[in-house]
Amino acid sequence: MASDSDSDLSGVMGLDLQAIHTPLVDRARCYFLSSYVVYCPNKSDTGMLTFIPSLLASAEGSSWYFQDMFSAVSIAAFSMRPNCRTAAAATHLHYGAGVRGLREALEVKESAKSDTVLATTILLGVYEGLAYGDTDKIAYTQHFRAAVELLRLRGPEQFSSKHGTEMFDLVMESLYDLTTVIGDEDIMRWMLDLRSKLASLLGSPRRDSEATRKAVKILMTAQEFERRVSHYYESEDLMAKKNLWLAKPDENADLVYPDWWTATRWLNKYAFRLLICHIIADVSNWLAESTDPWPQNLGTSASQTAKEDIHNIIASIPYLCSWKGIGEDPPKGAKSPCGSDDADSVEGITNLMVIWPLVLAAESQFATPEQKTYVQGRLGWIVQS
Repeated sequence: MASDSDSDLSGVMGLDLQAIHTPLVDRARCYFLSSYVVYCPNKSDTGMLTFIPSLLASAEGSSWYFQDMFSAVSIAAFSMRPNCRTAAAATHLHYGAGVRGLREALEVKESAKSDTVLATTILLGVYEGLAYGDTDKIAYTQHFRAAVELLRLRGPEQFSSKHGTEMFDLVMESLYDLTTVIGDEDIMRWMLDLRSKLASLLGSPRRDSEATRKAVKILMTAQEFERRVSHYYESEDLMAKKNLWLAKPDENADLVYPDWWTATRWLNKYAFRLLICHIIADVSNWLAESTDPWPQNLGTSASQTAKEDIHNIIASIPYLCSWKGIGEDPPKGAKSPCGSDDADSVEGITNLMVIWPLVLAAESQFATPEQKTYVQGRLGWIVQS
């Protein structure tokens, strides 16, 4: 009966319904975008790969190697579904083409600075994580190390597009996650050496015009990063997520987030901006003793921003370390945009993920003695638990 009905409908519409078939790559892309990227109405946040839609809509997004890598990642994610395991075999063709194209693009300095190169590098790391999971953490972290080097190469110009800013934010968030959860020593060393140029400058006895010029250049670059990052954090999309906090009117009250996913991401954002503010403050202090003229208005807002970030880091800790104030203790699940985890395991991971922000707050020149005492106590509690 159904077959006859289909035949009748086919004749009326001039279509062969038997021949209608959505290609695997299209189904995989739709699944990946809906499950890992776009906003989900019953969740508080998006996935971490929010740069993909705007990049796909741009002229750069048509780059064939980015398209191939996007297809490879999508099929790898799609093949993780119980009834789609056989789809995994189709990833290799797209993956190989994407890698070859990325290598060619990296050989040209100008194209190496492009959004598509950084996006493809990030997706390469995501592919390794999806296709091989915990068995190949080295390859996964290597791709994110490469993404960090691309950030250095791109400079402030990477903030010129929405997806460029989102990728910068994603890579910096991932640094903290990889350092604390995976324990990547190279990334940890990079974070500790982030201020190496500044340390060299401050440690030099030279106070001549050339040293002042270098200091001003470092300061202007750091301040531009801080300005762009702050603007992004205060953008309409992020503020909408921020307003989902079950905030209390008392500004001294603990921050309460809708779920751990949102909380840990914002904690990393505060920590990274605090790191930038430290650079601005240190260079400003050095320049204050310089006899050469320099723009006195530089670095004036860094201390206030740093104090706000320290306050928000500390105010987030009770929620992250004890799950208090969210209606159920402990929660039934992580409420991540992509699946959920057992509450106990999520709590353990979250305790790890607050370590770097806490260390930065404890070492900050802007933290009060009371704040430092509290942070040191929290770090001790995490070690013991």
